[in-house]
Amino acid sequence: MKIDHVLLRVDNLENTMNDFKDLGFRVYPGNSKKNCHHAMIYFKDGSFLELIDQSMFPRVFRFLARIKILNLFGIIFKRFAHYCISKERFLDLAVLSDDIDSFHKLSEKKSKLIKMTRKNHLNQIVNWKLFAFDKMHLPFVMSEYKPNRFPENDAYIHKNGVLGIKQIDIDVKDSKAYIEEYNTYFKTKFLNIENFTIGNTTILLNNSKKYGLKSITLSTNKTLIDIDNKLSHYGILLAENINSKNVISELITTP
Repeated sequence: MKIDHVLLRVDNLENTMNDFKDLGFRVYPGNSKKNCHHAMIYFKDGSFLELIDQSMFPRVFRFLARIKILNLFGIIFKRFAHYCISKERFLDLAVLSDDIDSFHKLSEKKSKLIKMTRKNHLNQIVNWKLFAFDKMHLPFVMSEYKPNRFPENDAYIHKNGVLGIKQIDIDVKDSKAYIEEYNTYFKTKFLNIENFTIGNTTILLNNSKKYGLKSITLSTNKTLIDIDNKLSHYGILLAENINSKNVISELITTP
């Protein structure tokens, strides 16, 4: 498995897209509709960021989420309800499985395997599958996107040289318990209770009072000295990739 994407809550999708474009990212709206609620920033390593504007969700969904009716419809709807009303910066994390059908059969305490379809901003149809476990603090699982995850062949090429998601910092109540639970659900055998690796991404665990994605670190092939503090608002750090060695070149603290 490897990291598929991180869901990032934003207050205004149009303004946020402009922010990231100004910082040298290529940003793609999720669809061509005027009430589009999400946008994607794709990376060379296959991962991406999904920017989500809750205010663009249908009001009925937000209302049902607030009164906890959506939770009654199962694991996937419980996660969606969280997206609708959450005030956290990072909403969720997804991992990519190269054989989601087999993995779903082996998994316990999970949702149904759901087939998803959407039209991107070019009106191209994209298909994929997903499922989630009954533990909200564990990532949900995605299949590959067909016919292609990228809307354009060069969608992952950014002016700022960003290549992918190098690290994800997660606050957990008990790192040992989290690792044990992750191993149980994902059939892994991680032993280190401080960090582990999913594909090319390091997951760093921090003991805290509650669970939550704290920050993400993006790798870049350029030295970005005068980076705008706008990235810090989104909980994003940058690490320069020099001769295949990741070195922190610019640390932007999360407010």
